[in-house]
Amino acid sequence: AAGRAGDAIVGTPPGFESDAVFARMAANLRTQPRLPAKVEGSFGFTVTGGPGGAVAEWWVVARSDAAPRVAVGKPATKPDCLVTISDAHLVALAAGKLNGMSAYLSG
Repeated sequence: AAGRAGDAIVGTPPGFESDAVFARMAANLRTQPRLPAKVEGSFGFTVTGGPGGAVAEWWVVARSDAAPRVAVGKPATKPDCLVTISDAHLVALAAGKLNGMSAYLSG
């Protein structure tokens, strides 16, 4: 099914740099079968600051009791964690160029 770890992420909004972050998450879930048991969570991401001010949503399931999945759109079920972050900040955070706690505290 589309959106499973390792598949192309169908419906990715054009121009979002953070698409590469979600593609890497999908690849990691595919190549590291023990990763879901280490993460044990599901996440909904609202990414702001896309092209022309666009907003996009992705969701990630990394749990031992469900198939790993990265998909575009609203989560199929209520995620354990909701994150709202700008496209640029998500890319910087994933690259290790932005400290998560500092970003959180600065709003």
